[in-house]
Amino acid sequence: IGRGKAFASSISALADKFIGGWQINGVASLQSGIPLALTTGVNNTNSYGGGSRPNSTGVSAGLSGPVVDRLDRYFDTSAFTQPEPFTFGNLSRTLPDVRGPAKVNTDLSLSKNIRLTERLRVQLRGEAFNAFNNTNFELPSTVFGTPAFGRISLAGAARTIQIGLKIIF
Repeated sequence: IGRGKAFASSISALADKFIGGWQINGVASLQSGIPLALTTGVNNTNSYGGGSRPNSTGVSAGLSGPVVDRLDRYFDTSAFTQPEPFTFGNLSRTLPDVRGPAKVNTDLSLSKNIRLTERLRVQLRGEAFNAFNNTNFELPSTVFGTPAFGRISLAGAARTIQIGLKIIF
């Protein structure tokens, strides 16, 4: 906005000092949940690389409803069993019908550029990260046999607002 810009390009120099030099920026990220990969807490196979996968009981582990209502049981934990000793579980690499929580994030900024002299400029900037303060939950625990299995215990960062002043010479 202001002289030589797309909007209000023909305003006077004095008016340009007040209403010119504004800039708005934004970035939005919309992500569906990622597939969940389950492992067992016990290495049944004594193989290098940690635990194996649990067995599936054949019942879908998917549960419906808002994520906030399923924090203590994001998916049906009774749909899995511990494999027999020295055997690998029969579960696929990732769950076919359960994904992690979706994430929505919007970052916004508003800045005012002020030219004081030919070589001296000042920029006043306000930025809001996660501007709409969406709650973005982290993945549930995917280690079968642990007390936290299927629980979501963390959320992403809340809204953060910062103001800055930059002198450019």
